[in-house]
Amino acid sequence: MTGEQPAATQPEKTGEKQRGSVRTALLWVGAGLLAGALVWATFVVTVYAGGVRGDELWGSWMLAYLTGAAVLVLGVVNVTGAERTTGSHLSGMIPALCLALFALWHAIPRDAFSTGVDGSRFLESSPDEVHLFVATCVIVVGCGLVASGPGAAAVRPFRRSAGLAAVGVLPVVLIAVLLAQVVFPWVHHREADGPREPGAAPAHVSEVGWSWRPPGSSDVEAVEDGPYGPLVLLDDGAVALDGSDGSEVWSYRHPYDVVSDVWLEDDHVHVRHRPRTDDDSSPSSRSRPEDSDPADDTTVHLDSESGAVVGESSRLPPERVIGDERRRDTVSDILSLPENCVVSQVEQAGTRLTGLIGCVEGRYVRSSTETGDAFGWVGSDVDAMVAAVDRDREAELWRTDWHIPYPDTSRSPRITDLGDDTLVVEGGPGGRTVAFDADSGDELAVLPEKLDRGEYVDSGVLQADADGSVTAVRSSGYTRILRGDADGQVIDTAVSEVPLSATVPNGVFRVLDDAVVFASEYLETPGLVVAPFGKSAGNEEEIELPRGTTVASLSSDGPRMLDAGGAVVLWGGDQQASVLFGLVP
Repeated sequence: MTGEQPAATQPEKTGEKQRGSVRTALLWVGAGLLAGALVWATFVVTVYAGGVRGDELWGSWMLAYLTGAAVLVLGVVNVTGAERTTGSHLSGMIPALCLALFALWHAIPRDAFSTGVDGSRFLESSPDEVHLFVATCVIVVGCGLVASGPGAAAVRPFRRSAGLAAVGVLPVVLIAVLLAQVVFPWVHHREADGPREPGAAPAHVSEVGWSWRPPGSSDVEAVEDGPYGPLVLLDDGAVALDGSDGSEVWSYRHPYDVVSDVWLEDDHVHVRHRPRTDDDSSPSSRSRPEDSDPADDTTVHLDSESGAVVGESSRLPPERVIGDERRRDTVSDILSLPENCVVSQVEQAGTRLTGLIGCVEGRYVRSSTETGDAFGWVGSDVDAMVAAVDRDREAELWRTDWHIPYPDTSRSPRITDLGDDTLVVEGGPGGRTVAFDADSGDELAVLPEKLDRGEYVDSGVLQADADGSVTAVRSSGYTRILRGDADGQVIDTAVSEVPLSATVPNGVFRVLDDAVVFASEYLETPGLVVAPFGKSAGNEEEIELPRGTTVASLSSDGPRMLDAGGAVVLWGGDQQASVLFGLVP
């Protein structure tokens, strides 16, 4: 019998040893989870502390952090001279686990998961909140594994304990990287796959080929003509689209920082941003807190073709449109105008200011100076001038002078900056309406002047260049669109029974090779009118847009309709946000 006793008790001792080894392994894996989660949370708070909003969130993650640190130290390390039993270990771990669960409940971030809104827009929580929430989840799991351990574990053999702890640290690293790079990145950046061929501008359009909405809660600030299609400047970054199908070529967004400015200059997109803090009034606010330092802003420079980051600096954006009075004073100072000359009108395009100037003699000098208008005074000739200056370099670029004898002074000249480096002067040299190169001052074309008798002339220049011009003339019941050559001879006409909006130059339109597409306030349903050249009234086509779409608002900078990469792109909107429509043949 004495020989059989060891055989009877050996399995029980072996089972206890195996259970002890499993519990020790769980303890070290839990220790690895806790260590990884604590380092992760420390990195998030240290590097991105500005994004942790709200005292409640701050308190919840701090409670989880302290609880995890206490469990890691007191639940794993064997204190010298202290005898720890399984019961005493659990009595200490259960309250800690409850505290961690309490912190987890209060750490659930606002809008933690994408929530569909009208099938296209969604709400996003801050990555800081999501990272801390997931770190808290890991702390809860780590506390549970440590609580299931034997109460303390010897570090030796070191290879075994370190290996088991690494098993716990590894998933924490993988989860953190996955969240930061894929699921909830701090910066949304995707470069272009490679160069591509942009599509040719269509000669005619007949339907909406695609539509695009800005991602998340972003909104459109401006739309520019990019290398492959529309280059959309958002309030939190920029997105480049392919004009042929509306797909995204590249994108760069800082949706969780304060993006103060986004602009296109020198074939680069510049995004100026700074970390968001608790002092910022709202997620969409761009106002700067009183105690913030402008030096905290960083300007990221992107290649407009690939979307790649080519550098960072503290560069400030170019000054926006300045006030009318300041523009007049700037032009007058740079040109060193005499006292009898008055700057009546100024158009701004970037740093270029183009002024319409009139100089009078005799008794009307004081009157013209006080009213800011040198034209229209009875019995007085006027020396007129259109001059362009660069306000940054304080240099004159060019000028054109002509004399207006009385009584021709009753019709005041007017200048219109069409963009695309073209300037139109109505009532210019010789009483003609002339298109000038806005950069050099060279005369490009003379616009048609002979109109049918009886028409209500509400005209506007839609396009002008060295090849000629396109002018819209709105009468009481229809619109005539005249295409002229460089000498002012009408060579083609489009007639539409649907009139353009009353303010033609400020309307939404685009001149194509075979037609003119425009928005009209006289349509019963949202849409666009396509008036083909060479056809009579009533032959225009209509492109319907979704109900609720608005297209004629010019509250934001930039063109509302432009040729871009194989489509005519319309910048519209609805009750939710901006929408881009790609008009195709």
